Amino acid sequence: MKHLKISILILTILSSSNFLVAQSTKKTTVSKQPEISEIDKVYEKYKGLNKIDIPTTYGNIKGDISIKFNSVNKPTSIIIMQETDNARALSQFLSDLINQKIINGYESSGNIEPNQFDLVIIKDNLLNNKKTELYLFKGNMYFKVTAYKLRDYDVEEANEAIENSKPLEKHPYYLYKIETGDKLRLGSSNFEF
Repeated sequence: MKHLKISILILTILSSSNFLVAQSTKKTTVSKQPEISEIDKVYEKYKGLNKIDIPTTYGNIKGDISIKFNSVNKPTSIIIMQETDNARALSQFLSDLINQKIINGYESSGNIEPNQFDLVIIKDNLLNNKKTELYLFKGNMYFKVTAYKLRDYDVEEANEAIENSKPLEKHPYYLYKIETGDKLRLGSSNFEF
């Protein structure tokens, strides 16, 4: 009787250990979540916003946000643009952003070296009425930068100076526009044939 109990105990242990081994070698399938596209990540960051304050070492610049969608209501591009009178802050922002994109794998389609868009060169372009324009690409994603001197005077200051016959000092304003988008989504449609 004692041998029978020991035999049953041993058989129970062996069968449960086989079960555990079988359980540990059983393959588990994990459903893989679809990867979120880069444009969707950017969209999630800016959806619902109309304006943004962008901090720099030289002060904040403001931006107006607009989002474009294709015919199936997927975001195709996010645009931030605004005018500012702070050439130094704008130059730093654009230079930092361009360098960030290059670090993240964006490349120029031409023979443009990244150092062509450092802070000093962008600021020099703005102050000397030269347009800064750059296109970078990474797979189906694109990134565009445009910045230039918009005007020499604030409109309200100019009107006030004219009305009061006061001299008007130059106070330049600069326009910038940055855009990131997905080329593949530009042509989406629900057309069937």
